[in-house]
Amino acid sequence: MGQHSVSAEVQRLVRSNPRWGKERVAEQLNLSGRHLNRKLAEEGLSFKSLRESVLQQMACQALRGPQRISEIAEQLGFSDENAFVRAFHRWQGVTPARFRAGAAPAS
Repeated sequence: MGQHSVSAEVQRLVRSNPRWGKERVAEQLNLSGRHLNRKLAEEGLSFKSLRESVLQQMACQALRGPQRISEIAEQLGFSDENAFVRAFHRWQGVTPARFRAGAAPAS
């Protein structure tokens, strides 16, 4: 497995299984969690930053649809809606509700 394919595979696995943590993803790649960290570090990445980037993209996309914020939070593997709101605010600088209001198509 080449360097580039490790991060691409991690992104693919996180997209299809957002609740999975590092150990579960590493297991699917036939690596230990530590070895996965080393492989990603060779690319200047960490599992946490890569996973958060994928979750942020998925959250932004989901917020453009009609799904309730609590449902998005659950789908992305957050413990509750408040944890999702805090993470989203950290990523985007606005709450999911404000993001959604700003992302609404103009009439």
